[in-house]
Amino acid sequence: MSELELPRARYLPWQQLQKERLQQQITANRLPHALLFSGIKDIGKKDFAFAFGAQLLCTRPGGGSACNQCSSCHLLNASTHPDLRLVRPEESKLIVIEQIRDLTEWVVQTAQQGGCKVCILFPAEQMNVQSANALLKCLEEPGPDTFFILVTDQPGRLLPTVRSRCQRVEFQVPHEEEAIPWLQSCSDSDVDISLLLALAAGAPMKVVKQFDGDYLNRRARIMGATDGLIQGKVTAVAAAASLLSKEYPVEIYDVLYGLFSDALKLTLSSSNNTLINKDMESFINVISNKFSCTAMLLVIDCVNMCRRAVTGSSNPNPTLLLESLLIKLDELASSEGSNNRV
Repeated sequence: MSELELPRARYLPWQQLQKERLQQQITANRLPHALLFSGIKDIGKKDFAFAFGAQLLCTRPGGGSACNQCSSCHLLNASTHPDLRLVRPEESKLIVIEQIRDLTEWVVQTAQQGGCKVCILFPAEQMNVQSANALLKCLEEPGPDTFFILVTDQPGRLLPTVRSRCQRVEFQVPHEEEAIPWLQSCSDSDVDISLLLALAAGAPMKVVKQFDGDYLNRRARIMGATDGLIQGKVTAVAAAASLLSKEYPVEIYDVLYGLFSDALKLTLSSSNNTLINKDMESFINVISNKFSCTAMLLVIDCVNMCRRAVTGSSNPNPTLLLESLLIKLDELASSEGSNNRV
């Protein structure tokens, strides 16, 4: 799914507590005008927000869901409902003040379908200071029957004044017994779903969106190239050329982060019980034996910096970015003794 594609309006099996809580507030006519859905990335918060927004706009909701039959639901399904406003980053990767000014004008207008109006804003942490301050006016003086749903993976990045004006709804990482059957129903392959879920840190939507049928093969190639680099068999530039991917620009950084984090945990605990990449334990042992804790922490920090650069608004040169990381990794591998630990 690209960033410009819309989530699906659906309640997922692990979201029943959140759904029931909000249904109780609707029944008691005590639903607040501003909600903040928070939790780690890719656990279905946006899908829930769209499902809940559809229910609020539906003219004949039943069983805690939109009917999917009324004219309002048809408009929603066609992405043409005039009383639903989506606010999300555009080309700048930020939610800017002009978008909030447009929202402010929309808020004061009468609902065209005669019911309520719903604004879904995601990811809310991508508002800059100016746009967040502008949103405060909407939250402080909402129009009648106007509801705001802010969705965020990083609530700490929101202004405290924004958070304080919203009712926070927390979404937890689902239990495996809830996530795995759902993922199995979404897949027609015999891939190891439990391994993919572990690699996704328990986030089912990441498995669906990012882990296609070739993911484990790409991951194995990243491991192989990294092994060749730290063993001195390939150069950093050659490794970068073999791994650079326009289609999956973040994947290499996620894989390297996971491998070095596992190696650090193994070094510190001398136990493999907490390893995420259990199928790559032999290579994790290689990293653990090759690098000191200090060096592994430095690699993890560099990987995080590269990932932030790729996903941020600075638009770095992806080739130079990856090459610089792998050159640093090569330098550390060369300078570390095979038994040098801190």
